[in-house]
Amino acid sequence: MSSMIAPENITAESIAAQQSHDTAPAPEPRKSRNYYSFYVFFVLFAATLLYNLDSNEFTSAAPVIARELHLSISTIGLLTSAFTIFLTISIIPVGLWADRARRAHIIGACLAVWSLATTLTALAGSFLGLTATRIFIGIGEAGYTPAGNSLISDTFRKEQVPKLLSWLALATLVGSVLGMVLGGVFAGLGHGTWRWAFIATGIPGLILAACAWYMREPARQQSSKAAQAAQTSAISKEPFKLFTRLRSVLRSKVFIALLFYGMLTEFTATALQAYFPTLLQQKDALGMSSSQAALYAGVTVGPTALIGILVGGYLSSWLRRRYREGNLLVCVISVIFTAPLNVTTLIVMMTTHNLALSTVFLIPSFFFNILHIGPLSAAVLDIAPEDQRASTVALFLFIVRILGTATAPLVIGMLASSFDPRGLHFLQSMAGHDLITALLITCPVAFIVASCAGIYGLRLMRSGRELIA
Repeated sequence: MSSMIAPENITAESIAAQQSHDTAPAPEPRKSRNYYSFYVFFVLFAATLLYNLDSNEFTSAAPVIARELHLSISTIGLLTSAFTIFLTISIIPVGLWADRARRAHIIGACLAVWSLATTLTALAGSFLGLTATRIFIGIGEAGYTPAGNSLISDTFRKEQVPKLLSWLALATLVGSVLGMVLGGVFAGLGHGTWRWAFIATGIPGLILAACAWYMREPARQQSSKAAQAAQTSAISKEPFKLFTRLRSVLRSKVFIALLFYGMLTEFTATALQAYFPTLLQQKDALGMSSSQAALYAGVTVGPTALIGILVGGYLSSWLRRRYREGNLLVCVISVIFTAPLNVTTLIVMMTTHNLALSTVFLIPSFFFNILHIGPLSAAVLDIAPEDQRASTVALFLFIVRILGTATAPLVIGMLASSFDPRGLHFLQSMAGHDLITALLITCPVAFIVASCAGIYGLRLMRSGRELIA
């Protein structure tokens, strides 16, 4: 029912790193295959795992946290949105910083900020305290991806990079599932036990920050001092180039169609993900305990996500060899099948309160919804000019996250709260109807518009339209 994994494995930074390899005038020096290289990868893999543990721990434990701190259901969405907004805004400046400074220090510093904020979440006793920690967690996490991908690109041989980035994507999935399970299980042990979940995640992060800080800085892939000076000059002008590229990219009807598709599918996925554990625990839905909801989500969501991502990737690769618009075709198939299954799941859950029957519709709904994750990233690359791929992906992810990922929890939370202004339903674990009604008001409309945007984009691609109209 949600896309836990944003398309992080195809980021602007990793594309930029790949382009620098492809365009360098001198041959790439052979990197030795030694134990230290894999130590670097282990640190980055563990960091990816911990980052995703935290965000999903909070989502899973949110109903218990809200009840203990006397918060409303809308605050869950507000806290989730605050994390996403500050993470997204911080990515571009920290990415530019990573091109100038020592990347090991950036990763270590961001890990330290994130870990300290995660640990302090355990001490939060109010909405303001939670907001502050979620903001700094988002800032800390934002700095890891640009510097981490760049470090891998310069530490390992070129042919190893895609495989290692795939392993980091796997760490994202494993961390998300484990976080969902651990957060709910800890929260279900008793009053205040949710705090130990964040301590158990934050303390190892502080240790990992020290390991990252002392990693060696590999040579950046440049052929000469003149090339390094040229790169530094280009970096200093990058903020201005972004605005120029933004204007040119936004003239493309194909890009606009993909943008609407991405924003709306991300809106529905994030809305369902943010409130899925809460919905499972409402007595007028399925009435699970915190631990039961966490284990159920882990068993159903985890394996389905893994299968969906793999099937989506292989299907789009097979179609892409036959049709130029194969990647976008998988995206359209994904949303067309997801829409009726998703709506049916919510209605069945609200009217029957039957776990087995709800699961029958939930698993295929989540499977089809996850199909588009990889193909959507590839579809953006399909229409991007070769010399603007990194900036196109960066702009796409920035807009989709701000307008889709960040707004969804806030909109659903406020809409659900409007049905129960006093918040009594949520305090009594009877807010299932409020949440499902809010989802049924917004998600079907988003699915329909996303389908239309995807089909429109397919027609444009078949007619031969390129990125720049």
